[in-house]
Amino acid sequence: MTKQLIDDPFFEDEDFQRAFSGYDEMRKKIKKPMTHYAMELVMKKLHDYSKDNVKTAIAILEQSIEGSWQGVFRLREDDRFNPTRQRSEM
Repeated sequence: MTKQLIDDPFFEDEDFQRAFSGYDEMRKKIKKPMTHYAMELVMKKLHDYSKDNVKTAIAILEQSIEGSWQGVFRLREDDRFNPTRQRSEM
């Protein structure tokens, strides 16, 4: 990982580091490893989709890992992925 990515404020959060590492590992397992440029694009999307909220960025990465998705996408309207939505009473 390059200094530019490591200097990103998201990487100050240990949970984010773990999620990003897990996403990178998953990409390698599906035989779609990320180039340096791909990592930069993923980080740009994470900042955009999460509105710079690290907890949301982690949820986005976890969503992609669980679905073995090659890319990152806005959170689905599913409570198990969305840390900003309150779960309804059962």
